[in-house]
Amino acid sequence: MNNLQSSTNYSITKQIIKLKISKFIRKLKIENLVYRNGFTLVEILVAIIGVSVLILAATGYMFSILVQRDQALSATIVSEQAETIFSVVGDAVRSAQSVAVLNGGSRLELTGHSECWTFEYDGGSARLVFDHVESDTCSPPTSATNNLNSSQASLDSATFSLLSPDDSSRSLELVITVTATRPLFTTTKNFDRVFVNVIDEE
Repeated sequence: MNNLQSSTNYSITKQIIKLKISKFIRKLKIENLVYRNGFTLVEILVAIIGVSVLILAATGYMFSILVQRDQALSATIVSEQAETIFSVVGDAVRSAQSVAVLNGGSRLELTGHSECWTFEYDGGSARLVFDHVESDTCSPPTSATNNLNSSQASLDSATFSLLSPDDSSRSLELVITVTATRPLFTTTKNFDRVFVNVIDEE
């Protein structure tokens, strides 16, 4: 009787062990299949971090390129605006018979043989305005409405001054501050130019 019971218990134990081994093997096969066909959580996190670093690096590089572009464009706009103002004012000054600086240096009136000019700095709108008339007996216009600024730049200041008002050879200095603003960069620069005018006193 005891031998029969022991044999039965041994058989049950053996079956239980086989069942556990079988379950373990099936589980191991499933885990190996997942490992071969998928990614672990750590691998996914590492991939996400790597992609994020690459995206941030690319974004920073592109932003740097855009800033440099706007810096170059704003510097070009500022320089071109200054040269435009100096060209117009310089031509008018060099051909004038008389030069008058008024309103503390914000207004310039020029009288020539056949044309007269008025330049005035409008601080409210940050621009240099002008007007001129052509006539043998002209006088400088009382008001100036034509804008000498481009739409891409503003004039923070403009000052006219006579450097040697008592001589027949007069030197007129124009000092301006020009600003150009782009979405990612703003350039502000000071310029000055001296124009020589020979007054005809006859």
